[in-house]
Amino acid sequence: MRPVWFKEQVFQDLLEIYEWYENEQPGLSLKFEERFDTAINFLETNPSAYQTTKRGFRAAQLKQFPYRIFYKGVRN
Repeated sequence: MRPVWFKEQVFQDLLEIYEWYENEQPGLSLKFEERFDTAINFLETNPSAYQTTKRGFRAAQLKQFPYRIFYKGVRN
């Protein structure tokens, strides 16, 4: 399993998304958090699961939400 590291901006983005979904429908933010965590756990064990884009990134689509996780593999 490879560890996942986030850029600083990701934490602010996640907080804003979480708050927006909670304001839209109480409890929906928890579903978003669950989907995000599931995607990250999958990427930790399957980092090559998605195709590389022209810019060298990969993108994992969150289930049930209109967000993608863009990531790049880093060698140790």
